[in-house]
Amino acid sequence: MEYVSAPSVLEGRRAAGGVLSTARQRIFQIVLAVGGLLLVSVYAVAINAPATGLFHDDGIYVVTARALAEGQGYQIISLPQSLPQTKYPILFPWLLSLVWRVAPSFPDNLPLLRIVPLLATAIWLWLSWRLLLACGASRAAALAVVALTAVSPWVVFLGTALLSEMPFAALLTASLLLLTRVRNQTATIGRLCAFAGLLAGACFLTRTAGVAVLAGGLAWLIVTRRWLGAAAYGTAAAVIVIPWVGWVLWNAADTASYYSLSNYGSWNVVFHYAWREKFTVIAINALNWILGSSSLWGLDVTPWLVVPAALLAACALRGMWLTRRHPITWCVIAYTAIIMAWVWPPIRFLVPVMPLMLWQVSVAIRRIPVIPVAVVVATLITTSSAMLLRTVAHASSEGVMWFRAEGPKDWHRLSDLFDRIRQDTSPNAVLTGNLDPTYFLYTGRKAVLAFTADPYFLFYSSSPTAASELSSIDDFRRRLLSTGADYCVVTPVPGDPPYFRRLVEELARDVPGSLTLATTDVAAGYAVYRIDRDRLEDAERRDQF
Repeated sequence: MEYVSAPSVLEGRRAAGGVLSTARQRIFQIVLAVGGLLLVSVYAVAINAPATGLFHDDGIYVVTARALAEGQGYQIISLPQSLPQTKYPILFPWLLSLVWRVAPSFPDNLPLLRIVPLLATAIWLWLSWRLLLACGASRAAALAVVALTAVSPWVVFLGTALLSEMPFAALLTASLLLLTRVRNQTATIGRLCAFAGLLAGACFLTRTAGVAVLAGGLAWLIVTRRWLGAAAYGTAAAVIVIPWVGWVLWNAADTASYYSLSNYGSWNVVFHYAWREKFTVIAINALNWILGSSSLWGLDVTPWLVVPAALLAACALRGMWLTRRHPITWCVIAYTAIIMAWVWPPIRFLVPVMPLMLWQVSVAIRRIPVIPVAVVVATLITTSSAMLLRTVAHASSEGVMWFRAEGPKDWHRLSDLFDRIRQDTSPNAVLTGNLDPTYFLYTGRKAVLAFTADPYFLFYSSSPTAASELSSIDDFRRRLLSTGADYCVVTPVPGDPPYFRRLVEELARDVPGSLTLATTDVAAGYAVYRIDRDRLEDAERRDQF
């Protein structure tokens, strides 16, 4: 009989453990490699998708980027009368304009323009990794948060859409990384606070909601009695912010309501709406945040997800409480408060703080065993991956990259409509519709929004008469007259809500001959109406008498 000494047994166990650990590492590396290839393939399709401008905001960003690149100043040159842009800060359009100068041929330059949000996304994910490690998260927890963020269909969409969320997210995370380093120091470091303030000011120059980063960071420095740091932070931020504020005030008298800063005053519950409406907006936004967060990973809001979504929200709130002394939490709370008060569905705006909230969740569940947490993470990554594959298939066939597989249909047909508009209308014609900057970019015709709807009635009112309260036929008729539009464009994309089509149809019946079909594919929902302003003016005069 052969005996084995105790050291030999221990060495064997260690060797077996080492082999097992090596096997796990290899499996983990394979999973990362497969996930990375999936994301690369998804982004390759998204960056080459021919569609843009279906959010309206992205169309405005591209129009103003073109104006900057062509030396026309920060102007909305798509409008019949160009106006100074005071609604959206200048940083993101300016970055796009740098690309436009190198490649000025639109839409051939779309893949190059999309490099700006794509590069910002990569920087954001890397900074999020660094920030989580600086906050004391384990490498496994940090990797889980970054992976959950990276595979979100919303992140992939915004990472290639010409929208400002990803540059904003990168700047926000960079500022918080510096403030976290300040927190970890025994004394205030003025240089770090100054750089954090510059980045916070750049956040504001990217999205007006960046005021939350300014306020949250400054408040945290003051409450923690870092007086020198607060002064450096505030001064550096002011250097960045004041020129933009001066531009807005200088041009305040020359702007239209929807296209200007005044839009912020009428689309929030702090300075607008009655108390009942204020409560309704905040309550519905909070429910969307709690129940709709599953849509960040491609899950539909269904009854069986109510309990998990509520638990996730409870963990996020507990995490905020546990990290209440951290600058991240101060900024997240300030930013979330702004979103909850904004009269618009909040999911899109929560994406920039997605890894920060996931970190707070990880803090709240740190005592929970690893296996159930790993199962949840793996499930969410799987659902997101499945949605991404469906979304890529949709983008390949329809030409539109969206945050859901069931996105806008058939960009190619819309592109054909733009070709017909170019062929059948005068270069001096003015178009109206709900995607006016997109019409300008693809047809070269000046364009203006056909109506300005109250978002409360659009998204929050349960009244059966809400559709009629959005805009009346008389208001629509006067809008067409005041804009001097020659053609009205109606399409089935998300930017054209059903009540817009109703307005067009009812006005055509109410004032016969005022709207006549010029270019149409009615069966598919595409139509261009020629506007007879003389008939509209006759109807206006009849109403006055």
